[in-house]
Amino acid sequence: MGHKPLDIYERVIMDADLSHLGKDNYMQTTFLNLSTEINNCSDSKMSKLQWVKNCITFCLHIIT
Repeated sequence: MGHKPLDIYERVIMDADLSHLGKDNYMQTTFLNLSTEINNCSDSKMSKLQWVKNCITFCLHIIT
């Protein structure tokens, strides 16, 4: 997050890394599953509201 690709290789890697965001089932699968995975692997639990806020922040970084 916040890294600007410096060359074509970094742009390709960044595009591949973010490709899941454009899938039709992103909200039903990745979005919900990642929240569960983070909470299962973390000592502190994240509320659903905090998860949504973090996702909004992430998306704002991508489009700016």
